[in-house]
Amino acid sequence: MKFPARIILLAISILGIGITSGCRQQQPIRIGAALELSGKEGDLGVQIRNGAKLALDAANRSGGINRQLIEMIVKDDQGIPEVAQQVDRELIEAGVIAIIGHVTSQQSLAGLSVTQPAGVVLLSATSTSVELTGKDDLFFRIVGDNERDTRALAKHIQEQGIHNMAVIYDEDNASYSRTYVETFASSFAELGGNITTILDFSSASQPDFNPILEQARASEPEGLLLVASAVNTAFLAQKARLMEWGVQIFSSDWAYSEAFLQNGGHAIEGVQMISSFDINNPAPTMEQFRQEYKATFGTEPNFGAAQGYEAAAILIEALRRCNGDFQGLPDALRSIQNFEGLAGSISINPYGDVTRPLYLMQVKDGKWTTVRKLTES
Repeated sequence: MKFPARIILLAISILGIGITSGCRQQQPIRIGAALELSGKEGDLGVQIRNGAKLALDAANRSGGINRQLIEMIVKDDQGIPEVAQQVDRELIEAGVIAIIGHVTSQQSLAGLSVTQPAGVVLLSATSTSVELTGKDDLFFRIVGDNERDTRALAKHIQEQGIHNMAVIYDEDNASYSRTYVETFASSFAELGGNITTILDFSSASQPDFNPILEQARASEPEGLLLVASAVNTAFLAQKARLMEWGVQIFSSDWAYSEAFLQNGGHAIEGVQMISSFDINNPAPTMEQFRQEYKATFGTEPNFGAAQGYEAAAILIEALRRCNGDFQGLPDALRSIQNFEGLAGSISINPYGDVTRPLYLMQVKDGKWTTVRKLTES
């Protein structure tokens, strides 16, 4: 039977519309990653990006979100607040429905001033400042704030018989470092401890650490707390040991990375810190992650990689719950309870904050070792 040409053309047209519509429905869901990939936190940013990529690749192999693949657009914020704002704008213009970022609290606060008015979720794997806690906004994170960390650290130090502490911190990430120091000093004093001196420096100005350390030593502390990036904490520890100062050194979790181990050498043996993530967790999921990460990227993952993976995994779960709907994503994230991460369960409260167990970590034989679990979540 012959069909009139116009009917054939109409059928082709309808078929074309159907195909086009189907293709439109299969456009990828775009998420952004705004991380410091260069600069002093470049190592951590790269690890977070890599961990997130593993989670997204696994989700895409399983069909994505309702057969829509997930595309991650990555931007380098260079550790500069103004650049963080710029790359977040670029990601929003590119059509992302959420951004994984930033590495530091200072960067996250800067980025939030852009993402919040745009109605875009900002999800951090590592920002712990109390300035981001308890806010009714679109900022979410998978780590607890540093108030719990500092209380636990103050208690641990007191239990070691150390009652006089000096503190040195980097003021350039003040939203994190200053609040960390303030909450530590308050908790330490409440427990009967004494802060002999608090000294700050600007990492942006290439500081000479020798005079700072000499001033700290002159205050005659029994312990020294360093609140700085992994590289600068390592350099401070090295300088202290070169001065033949055998003081017990503690660090914030800002230094919890491979860069600290690589730059610290023998000088950082015995350094202790508190973290909400146990990179040595023996859980099967963690071991599988380690193997996949090393097979893919050729290096061992650090806590940043694991938390980047968890951040992306939680975002994927929330996208599934809201069927990839932009408007429904914040509530879907808030509905996350007892989500099994790589190193324990994660629950997000109505303000986008989480509470996780704390661990005492120590550098031993050039590696981060887990001394013990301190608190339950």
